[in-house]
Amino acid sequence: MNIVVIVSDTCRPDRLGCYGNTWMRTPALDGLAAESVVFDSCTLSSFPTLPHRADCFLGRLSCLEFGWGPMPREQATLAELLSGAGYVTQLIHDTPHLTARGHYYERGFQGHQWIRGQEGDCPLTRANDVPAMDWPVELDRYDAPEYHNHTRQRLDFPGEVGHHSQRTVAQACRWLETNHRADRFLLWVDLFDPHEPWDAPDCLTALYYEGDFPDRRVRHPRYAATDFLTEDELRWCHAAYCGELTLVDKSIGVLLRQIEDLGLFDDTAIIFTSDHGFYLGEHGRIGKSGSAEDPWPLYQEITREPLLIRLPDGPRGERKSQLVQPVDLRPTILELCGVSDTKRPHGRSLVPILGGADVRLRELAFSAGCVRDRSRMGVGVTLTHEDGWSLVMTRDDSRHELYYLPDDPCQEHNLIADNQMMAVEMQAMFRMALSFCGAPAELVKQW
Repeated sequence: MNIVVIVSDTCRPDRLGCYGNTWMRTPALDGLAAESVVFDSCTLSSFPTLPHRADCFLGRLSCLEFGWGPMPREQATLAELLSGAGYVTQLIHDTPHLTARGHYYERGFQGHQWIRGQEGDCPLTRANDVPAMDWPVELDRYDAPEYHNHTRQRLDFPGEVGHHSQRTVAQACRWLETNHRADRFLLWVDLFDPHEPWDAPDCLTALYYEGDFPDRRVRHPRYAATDFLTEDELRWCHAAYCGELTLVDKSIGVLLRQIEDLGLFDDTAIIFTSDHGFYLGEHGRIGKSGSAEDPWPLYQEITREPLLIRLPDGPRGERKSQLVQPVDLRPTILELCGVSDTKRPHGRSLVPILGGADVRLRELAFSAGCVRDRSRMGVGVTLTHEDGWSLVMTRDDSRHELYYLPDDPCQEHNLIADNQMMAVEMQAMFRMALSFCGAPAELVKQW
């Protein structure tokens, strides 16, 4: 069986039609969902970008072991195992952190291609034609040179087809055309969008914004309380994110059509997911994380992830409610491919669920940044119980928050005062999970 994995960074499931949104335009992913098993309770494990990919590639909770940093060389990656089993393996991405700065997340892939340019990367200089700077730098997360770099690149790659998701998918389509006759392959397509900076065509942003655009168009906002933005600027940020997500959906549609045109649907598993979400005004915040001095809680807008899995002969349009996490992807893919793992994973294979079995993978899921040093974390830890309870933990134990998601999906009504025993029980389960995953005793005691 071939495997195609599509990751869209910062993709909130509540902004997809297949997860119940009635006004977003995401026809490609909605169509894929109709052919897939849709997991309604896929929950972040390790936060953010790199730790999530490490969870997928290693099947282990990187938030317990190394956090943000290079891929550990002593652990065999998913790509290494599949390459060793005779698979043709390829990574195509515009997510800059994977292969920049020695992170080495391409390890094990027989081929990898980085579509450069995201996050202020500047593969081509433009000294003779410096573009005007039209971004309000005082409102943005990074400094002017990085935005100049991004604006300069857009002159080299104009129009919708020049956007990163479109160019990344174009390379993936070219690779499929060249390799579709391979006996077995793994293609991992990693799209950084709809991560900031948001620069979708105005016609797509306008789908989600009524009236004239504001004069200050914030494309990469500071991660902060929203009071530095006007109401119209905040609305524009939301519209810009949604326009970028619609553009990603259009790109994914191109990739799915290529898979169909090459006759690959009959022997290829397709997996779509994301790594985390983004606050777009909810809880008075914009962004996704704070700092060690001001750690942010991880609410549903961050921790909930989309997960669609289409098997060649699998069920169509079914929905599953089991608690699943990114660490489950490696054991799932290995089982689909008939390849044995080399180390006991923290995750569990989803293949039984895909086959119709009514099995529980876990009673509790936890979502966290690197937890090795609680005093330096820029985010809290969130515990999600299979019965619908969510315990949002902060550095100060007296400020924990408890929500019942079936009645309060936006987490607006803190119920901890009347449900102390549930919070205590969930925290005890968390400590047991840490011990089961091999966390050192001193770390377990911190929680």
